[in-house]
Amino acid sequence: MFDLGKAIFDAINTVANEVQKQQNLQKQRQAQEAEEELPKHMAPESSSAKKTASSQPAASKVDSSDFNTGVRYTPSLDFNRVWRFNRTLLSKQDQSLYDAIQAATTNCIPSVRIRCSSTPDPNHLMQVTLALIEDDPSLFYIDSGITVRTQGDLAEIQFKYNRYLDQKDRYYEQMKNVARKVYESRVKRCSTVYEAELAIHDYLTENVTYDNSDDVGAHSPVGPLLTNKGVCEGISEAFCFIACACGIKTSMISGMMNKERHRWNLVEIGGKKYHLDVTSDLSGMHAFFNCNDAKIRQTHSFEKNSNCRSMDMNYYSVNGANFSSLNDAAGFLRDNAANAPKTFEFMLDSAADPQMIGKAIQSGLRRNASIKITSSNNGCYRVIIK
Repeated sequence: MFDLGKAIFDAINTVANEVQKQQNLQKQRQAQEAEEELPKHMAPESSSAKKTASSQPAASKVDSSDFNTGVRYTPSLDFNRVWRFNRTLLSKQDQSLYDAIQAATTNCIPSVRIRCSSTPDPNHLMQVTLALIEDDPSLFYIDSGITVRTQGDLAEIQFKYNRYLDQKDRYYEQMKNVARKVYESRVKRCSTVYEAELAIHDYLTENVTYDNSDDVGAHSPVGPLLTNKGVCEGISEAFCFIACACGIKTSMISGMMNKERHRWNLVEIGGKKYHLDVTSDLSGMHAFFNCNDAKIRQTHSFEKNSNCRSMDMNYYSVNGANFSSLNDAAGFLRDNAANAPKTFEFMLDSAADPQMIGKAIQSGLRRNASIKITSSNNGCYRVIIK
């Protein structure tokens, strides 16, 4: 993402005025409703006495320091956590625009207008908007059809809200209920961030089906969490929503995979960042669980400086199942075959013929058994022995 620098002069519409206007209208409606409900002999309360939580603007999440930043994990659940990783990649002025867009979308304002000191670049403004969307899955009521219009030194970012807008609070509570269930049943007893991350990953891969039949739901966390159906956009948002609530520093990143737009997650553990692609693991494998940049670039492409350099918390590294070649993995395969029936995974730096893998496994079997080998397109294999 290039830096527009001083080209963005100010967000002018502004958001503060629109928020105040909405507050005033909400107070007027509440005052009118209260007056209509009261018996005629009773005078309505003063407007200052009728302030309620619903009359206040929707609270914006702020970047939270309340994450499990080490390797060890202290279980907790807090839906106010958010890791604004994509915001950290922006210039200072772009961060101010990001904040204005955040305030607008949190309060469901239809657009933000920006005055620039030079001709605005719509693509750049869209990237700043996307940075917010990829940081905060609670903005699920925003449709992907965002548009940017420019005229002279003015630009207007227009938001399109989807069908969840009118009942976003109800859907949000339902999403929170799912997160609570995952936390109580799978995360609460974890002792490391890795274990908690794995528990959430496996919950989604075991319960979610890749399905785009509901175009709106599939592209938001609502689909994967409430109907168990979704695509990469919704699945990555669903993971981000649960993981942040459970105290795992998680955001999202977009790029390309198989020549198509794709979205996945970034996770930070012990000060090191990793790529996590739950959608690509729906087959039941862990081929994209905590990869560094080099590993993920075997199948994905992206422009952001994710700075993922470690494989320490990669699934296969943690489980002692990462090998340079099939010869190096021979002992591992024999040992696992001896304990059949069994299902296990491993990763090779150099691709191997499944028939050769099958022969290595056969050498360790103590009885006749059926062997099923599946592979990913980045050198990971799953073996099922029955």
